Amino acid sequence: MSSQIKVSELDSSKFDITKIKKVLDLEKKYFNLLFNLFTSFNFINDLKIIELEIQKNYQFLSNVWGEKNKIKIPAERLARQYIYKNLSNLITSIYPSPVSSDIAFITNDAVINIDVKTLDYKGNKGDIHNLQFENNQSSFHNKYLDSDPNIPNSGVKVECLLPDEYSFNFEPEKPVLTYFLVIVYYDDNHSFRLYREDAFDTIYLKCLPNGLLSPLFNYDIVTNFKTYSYYDIQKGFERVYLTDDSNKVIDSVKKYVKDFPDFQLINGRSKVGAFNKYQVHPDNRIKGVSWFPVERKAKKGGSETKFYLEAVKKGNTNRVSNLRLMNRFDSEDKMRLGIKSFKIK
Repeated sequence: MSSQIKVSELDSSKFDITKIKKVLDLEKKYFNLLFNLFTSFNFINDLKIIELEIQKNYQFLSNVWGEKNKIKIPAERLARQYIYKNLSNLITSIYPSPVSSDIAFITNDAVINIDVKTLDYKGNKGDIHNLQFENNQSSFHNKYLDSDPNIPNSGVKVECLLPDEYSFNFEPEKPVLTYFLVIVYYDDNHSFRLYREDAFDTIYLKCLPNGLLSPLFNYDIVTNFKTYSYYDIQKGFERVYLTDDSNKVIDSVKKYVKDFPDFQLINGRSKVGAFNKYQVHPDNRIKGVSWFPVERKAKKGGSETKFYLEAVKKGNTNRVSNLRLMNRFDSEDKMRLGIKSFKIK
């Protein structure tokens, strides 16, 4: 996985350097603007009012309403209010596509997507180290995950459905930029508070690179998927039993590939699997289907597990390490941050 290189390191004969520089500076421009907005005195004060409201009504929200993530909706509501109230002079239109983040609008030079994430330190502190995003929230062109460099189309496709650029009402195309506002809280099933301890800050703003910047990251920022989906026998992909022993999974995959010449061994970054170049992926319509080991319960509710080789349909929820996004460069190769944070007192 790659952090950003400087634009001066790109081959100018292969890429539109002028356009890439423009996107770099627009990402920087709106990142600074949004960070200042979401760490302003008024925004923080309103966030504390939400905190107090949840604390006053904690039992009702837990026992009657049954909501675990009690700040999710009011946090989205707050961010939306501040965007439309404070940036109304910049907004020329809403972004009309349903494929977008929670908040999406158009300015005179860009399309801005903002997703609001609220993370519980008590239950999900591991997620604070990463950025998780859905395929409707990014335009980045990532390599297939766990692909074998010697086998084209092997691995799992990283689907990012936002366009690099968008033209509204026959205007010139504008880059589609994506930002994530992350708010960390603490909920132990008895009480709620915004996170104020030493381990993490309370508010994070993260910038996910636009697709036109993919070569600056060697097309490789996604670490893994949160979950995977697999095809079953109804789609013509019957799973293959491998073993009951977790220590024998890799050897079992290798034996299967050796016994069935239609398959090639995939040596991926984190997985060993099998690739059938004669099969056609039902969703991507690309020739070649990757099969990876899957651990499943032998009986529902039981503790015994069995391992199968199964055809991968897709990965769900992409993960990017904060370290991949932290150090960025602008059009003049000057260092800037792709993630900033703020601690509430």
